[in-house]
This record gives sequence, C-alpha cells and structure tokens, in this order.
Amino acid sequence: KLKYSDTSNGTIFSHMFFYCSDLTTLPALDTSNGTDFSYMFAYCSNAKTSHTFNTSKGTDLGYMFRGCASLITAPALDTSNSITFSNMFNACSSLTTIPAYNTSKGTNFGYMFYNCYKLTSIPQLDVTLATSTSAFNNTFSACRALVDLNIVGTINATNLNVQNSPLSHDSLMSIINALATKTSGTWKVTLGSTNLAKLTADEIAIAEGKGWTLA
Repeated sequence: KLKYSDTSNGTIFSHMFFYCSDLTTLPALDTSNGTDFSYMFAYCSNAKTSHTFNTSKGTDLGYMFRGCASLITAPALDTSNSITFSNMFNACSSLTTIPAYNTSKGTNFGYMFYNCYKLTSIPQLDVTLATSTSAFNNTFSACRALVDLNIVGTINATNLNVQNSPLSHDSLMSIINALATKTSGTWKVTLGSTNLAKLTADEIAIAEGKGWTLA
C-alpha cells in the first residue's frame, strides 16, 4: 500500500508512478500546483480507474497515461493550460471514452490516441495551435472503433490521418469545416476510401476549395 507525503507544494509530478504495474486505481493527490505531469502514470498497466485530480496549472501532459492498458475511462482533467498532449493515451488499449478536454493551447498531439483500439468517441479536440508537420503523427493510428470525432477550432497542420477510424459523416464534416484556407503548399487529410465514400462530391469540394487534398 502506498503512503503519500504532502504534495500540495509540488510542481513536478513527472514519472511519479512510472511502471507501478500493481496499482489498480490511480490515486488522488493534491496536485494543485503541478505543471509537469509527463509520464506520471505511464505503464501502470493494471489500473482500471482513476481519481480526479487538479491539473489546472499543468502544461505538459505528454505520456501521462501511456501504456495504461487496463484504463477504461479517462479522468476529468482541467487541461486549459496544457501545451503538450503527445502520447498522453498511447497504448491505452481498453480506453472507451474520454471527457471533452480543453486543448485550445495544445501544440503537439502526436501519438495521443495511438493504439486506443476501443475508443469510440473524442467529444472535443481543439487543434488550432498545432501547426508543425509532426503535430498529428500517428495521433489516431489504430483507433479502429473511433466513430465520433469533434474537431473544433482550425486545422493548421499540414496533414491529418484518420484512415483507420470508421468515422461518422458528422465527424468527417467537423474535419472539413475546421480546415484552414491555404493558398500555397501541400496540405492533405487522409480519410481512407471507406470514409471518403461517405462524402458527396460537393462536400469534398469544400475541402479542395480551401486548398486541401482528401485521400
């Protein structure tokens, strides 16, 4: 059984429970001053549930739950100041739902949901500030149950790949409607043939009119 000292003044929670594979519930802590939560619960492979804790000052959530293969539901977190979301839920292969996180300051979503095989819904993802070429590297790879994806804000990164996800028509349109208008360069959204078939020629033309290629 773990015993905790006072964590109320702590700012760095990175790697705190790294590879604590015997944990079945991710514990509650006073993390109200925390800024770095990277790898905090990485590879807690037997944790099925999590307490809610304060991440309102957190800027780095990278790899926070990476490899939590038994986690079914992600905790509600204040992510309004978070910048790095890369690998946050990478290999959370039992995860089915997540809350509507505020990602409006996020710049890196690479591998965020990589190998989340059972995830069915991402109710909100603001990607406006993610502009680098690697911002969406394998973000949705192997999300083969993902039907509902609500992109808010503006897609400014050069590419986005959701070809492995059986997205609903509304989800596909949330992507198209969020595409920034580009006048030069190469910009591509890879939907895959099954998703493309759900769109009309006029809907595809909306994306093309903004300077994007749908593949």
